[in-house]
Amino acid sequence: MQHDVTIMDSRELAELLQHEVDDEIEKFDFDFETIIKEIKDTLRVLSKKTDELAQTRLEGSIRQNKIIEFNKNNIIKQVKTFISNTKLPESCSYDELAEFQQKTKYSLHTCLENSMKSYHYTKTVLPGSHELIDLIKQIAGRLEEMHHPLVSKKERLAQLTGAKQQLSQLGQKTAELQKQEQTQQKLTEKLTFLQQDINKSGDEIEKIKKTPQWENYTKLVEEKATLHKEQEQYLRGLNTQIAPLVKLLNRLEKQSKSQRHTLKNCHKQTLTQLLTAPERAEDTTSFFIYLNELLKRDTLGINPQKIEKITAHLKHILQSNAFEEQQAKYKNIDNKLEILEKTIKRSEVVRKIGDLNRAKNDKTTMLHTLKSETDVCKRRARQLLNEKKQLEEKVQQMTNIIFNGTVEFKGN
Repeated sequence: MQHDVTIMDSRELAELLQHEVDDEIEKFDFDFETIIKEIKDTLRVLSKKTDELAQTRLEGSIRQNKIIEFNKNNIIKQVKTFISNTKLPESCSYDELAEFQQKTKYSLHTCLENSMKSYHYTKTVLPGSHELIDLIKQIAGRLEEMHHPLVSKKERLAQLTGAKQQLSQLGQKTAELQKQEQTQQKLTEKLTFLQQDINKSGDEIEKIKKTPQWENYTKLVEEKATLHKEQEQYLRGLNTQIAPLVKLLNRLEKQSKSQRHTLKNCHKQTLTQLLTAPERAEDTTSFFIYLNELLKRDTLGINPQKIEKITAHLKHILQSNAFEEQQAKYKNIDNKLEILEKTIKRSEVVRKIGDLNRAKNDKTTMLHTLKSETDVCKRRARQLLNEKKQLEEKVQQMTNIIFNGTVEFKGN
């Protein structure tokens, strides 16, 4: 026979499971009330029979009576302890019945275990002790009748409670997934807006590059590059003119430092400048004249043949005035470059593009950070989705078992 299947969402299933738990705790197919009443009646009889046994007088030898009396009293003690420890449940709810059955069964087992040794001595001479043991065994039988229904009830409640817990975990996982998806959506929106801002900055930069101001700026930059090339040519020319004198200049500097040759301060400065930055050297004509005169009386330890070449080169420099001319051209370009640099720095388009590029770079850095955060968020969302699906499958399986296929859980 095919049953109608009811499809439920999380809220409906949670309500149904709670209703089933409440019913299982309060309602039983088994008549526990009758059993509890029978146990109560048996306890009353047991109490009465215990008092009767306590009043029984023994006949026979004193030695034997002492042994029987001792064991009789032990049985009475064990039974009274059992009776006082047995607390009947106030209601027939599962929790109270389960606790009663468990505690009473343990107490009864202890009572029987401690009484049976003494019963061995009293059973033939004290029929009342036999009645006590029988009554205790009757209670044991009633407790045993309770066992299977309570175990079944416990298993059913465990199923229901387990399903509730799984459903609760599913709710928490769903909420966590929703929160993660919301975070991911916000990050994606931020990424979109940020990318739009970056694109906008790029468009603005391209727009500026189409203006006459940018064209003028480009020409200035090209002019600057051309001047630098010209300046490098003059610098190479100055270095070429100094090259034949380098050995002589180094020798002179060394002897000046060791005080074997005395130079005026102005010549010391020119010497140092010619060796380090010939384009910046000052008063070079005066120095070259001094150097030419010096070589006539002191070769500074240099080979005479080389001295002739050096002297000829010095004569050429002084007569052609080429060194100072190239210096002047170098410095002239230097001045032009200085003015050009100031003009370029004052350029409004450079400032605008600089600001736009800085903003664009900052936003690009933020974009990379947000992309990393978004990737982490996506991975976590995928993980949560898989965990949610697994929980949904578990809830579906447990729901199918609990309700015998009459209820079908539909996940969110």
